[in-house]
Amino acid sequence: MKNMKDLLNFRKPGQYIGHEWNVVEKKLTQDMAKVCVCFPEGYDLGMSILGLRILYGLFNQDPAIFCDRAFLPQDDYQGYLREHAQRHSSVQCAVPLSDFDLLGFTLNYELNYVHFLKMLSLSGIPLRSAQRDKPVVGIGGCANPLVVSDFIDFCFLGEVEAAPAEFMEAVRALPRLSKQDFLDRIAGLPGVYVPARAQQYPLHTVYARTLDPSLYPVDWLVPYVGIVHDRAYVEVARGCPRTCAFCQARCMYYPYRERPAEQVISLVRKIYEKTGYEDISLLSLSVSDYSGIEPVLKELISSLGKYGVKISLPSLRATDVAGSLSSLVSQIKKSGLTIAVETVSEPLRQKICKPIDHQALYASLENALAAGYRHLKFYFMLGLPGETLEDVDLMMDFIRQTNRFLTQRNRSIEISVNFSHFIPKPFSALENETMQPYETLKAKTAHVYQSLKAQRNIHISVASCAESTVEGVLSRGDARLGSLLEYFLIENVPLSQQHVDFSQWEAACNKNSIDYGAYIYEKKNAHAWDIFKR
Repeated sequence: MKNMKDLLNFRKPGQYIGHEWNVVEKKLTQDMAKVCVCFPEGYDLGMSILGLRILYGLFNQDPAIFCDRAFLPQDDYQGYLREHAQRHSSVQCAVPLSDFDLLGFTLNYELNYVHFLKMLSLSGIPLRSAQRDKPVVGIGGCANPLVVSDFIDFCFLGEVEAAPAEFMEAVRALPRLSKQDFLDRIAGLPGVYVPARAQQYPLHTVYARTLDPSLYPVDWLVPYVGIVHDRAYVEVARGCPRTCAFCQARCMYYPYRERPAEQVISLVRKIYEKTGYEDISLLSLSVSDYSGIEPVLKELISSLGKYGVKISLPSLRATDVAGSLSSLVSQIKKSGLTIAVETVSEPLRQKICKPIDHQALYASLENALAAGYRHLKFYFMLGLPGETLEDVDLMMDFIRQTNRFLTQRNRSIEISVNFSHFIPKPFSALENETMQPYETLKAKTAHVYQSLKAQRNIHISVASCAESTVEGVLSRGDARLGSLLEYFLIENVPLSQQHVDFSQWEAACNKNSIDYGAYIYEKKNAHAWDIFKR
């Protein structure tokens, strides 16, 4: 359905019309491979994902490939599709997803698994790989592929910029290949996992040796509606030189690679010229560690500042706002400064490889206030291996002390304190550890709120214990959990980042004979994901 008058009956109709600024216009011919890059969340989040933009640009660079996009529609539009027996279609050309040769899903978060299945269901595509020929369904991203191995045809392990030439040749040939022939051609290629084929394990992920500027999406799509991150961004580095033991992202994007400063400056200028965006972020897991940060900021502030362009550094750490960088930071857009403390207990800090000098930290906070920061975001982690209630109390004391320190210097300072839960993610240095029980996490959460209730100027946010527990199970799971995901879809029981009901989760596990505790509460030295090597 692309009739604009009809679309006005739905929330945010602009997300369904396509034809955004800088969209690729291609005439679809019979011999072209039809590829759709998909994201199992709404348009407003999906269009904020850099990986999806890179995929869209990479496939469309190839004249033999026609590439469109698709996202999970909102509930009202889903209801319309079901009521009128219509199939979900792509954004730009309204081609039903079932008519594509290849659907490539970006799965970065385990609680999107059911949404992934829902997109197939809304498109009239059989869920299980064994029940369908085309379209071929592939996935990539950080999420554990083993849980959805019965539903996918292949998983690309690593970075798509490093895809071997034979993989792209097979994609081009898809109009003339059956699914089985296609899988035969890609099975055994570096970075390709095909669950239905016998392969020689372990399978190694692939990564780009350098960050090729020709593969970066400078033709930045500009949506007609507001999205989660409504700005352009340039990736200045990939990976992280830090060694935090709990961090999965560092392992997934290893090794650390930087773009040359002149390349970053060139990409920012090109994106500005093609979009007119006046808010451009420099993106990295740890932008403070980027060696070219000072020359890049100096040049961009000098050359683009006069046009009203604001450069922001979303992952800047407080401990790096010092010296000459401090004066540059005072001239950029400030969305808030990140202080990732994680824990105050010295033994726990040693365990997670994250030393912090309190004296240096407070000096950094002074520098941040002097540079004009008025919103500070502190991050802590509950449930680290061996953590006790006494360790949590040390955090509470630190937060109260820091609050006094800051408000004595600026009473209007905004302070956010965010708590996540430790999850022993695959490939992290702590993958062999266990999670703390759901009830323990709930008790610690209640203790946090009780301890900080007098700190009225602090905005406190604690991650959902239910969401963290389910995320832990799915991130460490295997194919046996596939039937559980299918149950949630068929029974129309919500399971997503927006909704996790723990009683429903436990009931579903019991009904499907799943012992979820075995995945997160039992210490193991061997894991299902050992067939993959980073």
